[in-house]
Amino acid sequence: MKLLFLTFFTLLLFFQNAFSEQESTEIEIFGNEFLSKNTILKEMKILKKNQISMQDLEFGFKDLINFYRNEGYYFAEIDSVVFSENQSRIKVFITEGNQLKLRTLNFSGNKFIETENIEKEIFLKQGKTFREAELLDAIQAILDVYSENGFPFVQVKVSNFEIEFLKKNDSIDVKLKIDEESFVKIEKFRVQGNKNTQKDFILRETRIKLNEEFKESRIEKAQRRLQQTGLFDSVTKPSLFVTREKETGILFEVQEGKNNNIDGILGYLTDENGDSYFTGLLDLSFRNLFGRGKKLEARIEKRDKETQEFEISYFEPWVFGTPLGIGGNFRQLVQDSIYTEFAYGLNLKLPLTEVVSVSGLAEREEITPTFTGTQNPFFVNPSNSWNLLGKLVYEKIDFPLNPRKGFSYETTFGFNFKTNTQLLADTSGIEAPIIEEKTTVKTLGMKLSIFLPTLRKQVLAMKFTGKRVTSNEKEISVTDLVRFGGTKTLRGYLENQFLGDNVAWANIEYRFLQGRKSRVFAFYDFGFYTKNKTNKNFNFLDSFGFGLKIETRVGIIGIEYAIGKDDNFNNGKLHLGIINEF
Repeated sequence: MKLLFLTFFTLLLFFQNAFSEQESTEIEIFGNEFLSKNTILKEMKILKKNQISMQDLEFGFKDLINFYRNEGYYFAEIDSVVFSENQSRIKVFITEGNQLKLRTLNFSGNKFIETENIEKEIFLKQGKTFREAELLDAIQAILDVYSENGFPFVQVKVSNFEIEFLKKNDSIDVKLKIDEESFVKIEKFRVQGNKNTQKDFILRETRIKLNEEFKESRIEKAQRRLQQTGLFDSVTKPSLFVTREKETGILFEVQEGKNNNIDGILGYLTDENGDSYFTGLLDLSFRNLFGRGKKLEARIEKRDKETQEFEISYFEPWVFGTPLGIGGNFRQLVQDSIYTEFAYGLNLKLPLTEVVSVSGLAEREEITPTFTGTQNPFFVNPSNSWNLLGKLVYEKIDFPLNPRKGFSYETTFGFNFKTNTQLLADTSGIEAPIIEEKTTVKTLGMKLSIFLPTLRKQVLAMKFTGKRVTSNEKEISVTDLVRFGGTKTLRGYLENQFLGDNVAWANIEYRFLQGRKSRVFAFYDFGFYTKNKTNKNFNFLDSFGFGLKIETRVGIIGIEYAIGKDDNFNNGKLHLGIINEF
């Protein structure tokens, strides 16, 4: 066999120059029955080639023999190669041999897991074509079964195989030897890379306990849970270690991120009267207080000349030693000099899996209009209400700050049980007694984010948001309508410029990634809304523009320029922002 191949490659070297000079080469195949000529040339990667070099043939024959073996023809070989006098034709003679079938598959050494249960996990079946890749898959499946049942150090080897050569199909008997090693319980934990985060908090997030049986799936889930906390830039796959005392443990290695940030946005806008003014947002976030995942957030936002909002919240994870988290919040909103809103509440969050969580909010809200009685031109009545909100979230994104791939989905539903206080007036203008009216406002929301990698370091990012408000009131109060427009919803418009009871918008971005936290992008936003029961006109809005987010020494600087509907390049909206992490 070696002599044949040496002769073959000597001939190739001899005719290499001739191949480079000829215009095309014709190849004839002899001895093939299982594979067609086109399939052979395709697997050799020379199907559509006119000129065929020595290197093409050398690599092509290797690929062809590998393909035959993958189809069970382990004894296929290239018998000989014949070249014509002008080297324009090549004749290839092949011996395919018989296809190898698996006759028996036996196991030895398995004491903890019965043979019947092992066979259920593998796809290597007796009487079928024997493929080496399927044998390797079967061995891996056995390793996985044992690792899931407390035997991570198990070894599986081919102890023996016998081949019988028959007239039509050859057969093979395979014996696998399983060395189960010892049953493993987790007796130690080690954590590396945590500079600020407490070790016991990290171990609690893994939800793995001392002396529990080793399960590979539990270890993989622990890694994902640590990643989902958002506190770490990276989490290495946990590994096993054995101490001198023969105790088995798990090592968790993390790289901490910067979990505190100051997020600032500055906008410069021009109103319908030609007056220019600044808007802005200051967002403070501390996501890992005392190294235990506690969160404190505060936000101050000035949306326009007359509107400003302040909000502060705190969240405590792992209450009473359970995954349940509890938080509280306070919010004050002064809206367009029309009314002032105060709200305070309690929220709960419970992770169901590494990617799914549910949460709820109970909030007390009070509305105080700036004008009362007959002087109220905006029909905003004093009110107090209880808001109940539920939320379901699925999130599987590789890096939330600048995603490469993944998607998330969020749905919310809420009930607002409200008591309105109406101040009526008689014909003489003297205010009549107070009338209280009880109403119920229902809300439904949806948010979907998709991140698709396209070309190298390029991502198509799509976000879709929808909200609906219904009420048994004749006219839904302006305080209950959905406000949108501006930097975080529909760019190219004033902050919260639009009101509606049925609202939807989409943000489409094509991103060119410049670093782990940096990108430049072009975007197109569009949306629609209807306003209140008495006006169901369909209002369509869109905008386009470009922007960048660049990581610098002072933080992540963001710049966006958006041009809204009926605008031109000269009167677009410019938004500046900075996120400083520390």
